[in-house]
Amino acid sequence: MKNYVIFGDSAFAERIHKYIEQENVDKVLCFTNEERFINRNQIADLQVVPFEKLSDIYDKNSFEVLICIGYANMNKLREKIYHLCKDSGYKVGTWISSTVISYSTDIAEGNIIMPGVLIGPTTQIGKGNIIASRVTFSHDSKIGDFNFISTNVTFGGGAIVANNCFIGLNCTIKNSITINSLSLIGSATNVLKSTDTGGVYISNPAKKLEGKESLSTKI
Repeated sequence: MKNYVIFGDSAFAERIHKYIEQENVDKVLCFTNEERFINRNQIADLQVVPFEKLSDIYDKNSFEVLICIGYANMNKLREKIYHLCKDSGYKVGTWISSTVISYSTDIAEGNIIMPGVLIGPTTQIGKGNIIASRVTFSHDSKIGDFNFISTNVTFGGGAIVANNCFIGLNCTIKNSITINSLSLIGSATNVLKSTDTGGVYISNPAKKLEGKESLSTKI
């Protein structure tokens, strides 16, 4: 059993807590956020502790920080919080649902992998990713850092995702192509060719939206 402190007090953070609570394998001690950004003082029956005061209440070695921050600013907020936690001397945790089927152990820290995900052989997953329910990595995929992969996304074998990407609901990513950094892939997009860095893509087959950049596009 692991003890977690959940970083975040949003509805998304609350939902991750519900997953952990329902599976009853690990324990959440409290929620945390930077004091100036705290929106509520309690979630369920757990306190939201100011991050600046966290080490006054808990021994740093007694828990891992689970970063439950969504895809804001193409995941750059989650990346910032990751470095804040590391610089503050905390261990950043990974939570993998007990229902995940994984044929790979090459999974770095800071990931949240939700129920029903299939991770095929020799797949590599970097740090700080959020992988939603029922995502399928066929085999030999390489996932970089600080990506958000939504529910029901399917990857063909050997597909690569770089860093700080968002892939929407029900997308299909063809085998052996690369989703380059900061790519924004809209829901139900069928990606048959590698993407350009910072591009926004929609439709079947995927079409790049000219004049659109991911960092300035609201998801």
